[in-house]
Amino acid sequence: MKWPNGSQVRLFGTLNRQDIERLRAGGNRCLVWAEELATWRQLDEAWKHMMLGLRIGPNPRVIGTTTPKPRPEYVKIRLQA
Repeated sequence: MKWPNGSQVRLFGTLNRQDIERLRAGGNRCLVWAEELATWRQLDEAWKHMMLGLRIGPNPRVIGTTTPKPRPEYVKIRLQA
């Protein structure tokens, strides 16, 4: 989807290695909305690739919405917030 000002929405998944690679290679971003973050497969790797694609603007942001789960990978990310 594209807005009149040129902003775009792009959807990415984390089901397999190719999906995770697209988080980095799928374009530059200034905002990421990570839905159900605690349930992502290969969360560590997906998070790293997502953060590499988050590189537009002076203060890129991540919004994470999820049902909390005690996964070590999720807890580590949460503690960095």
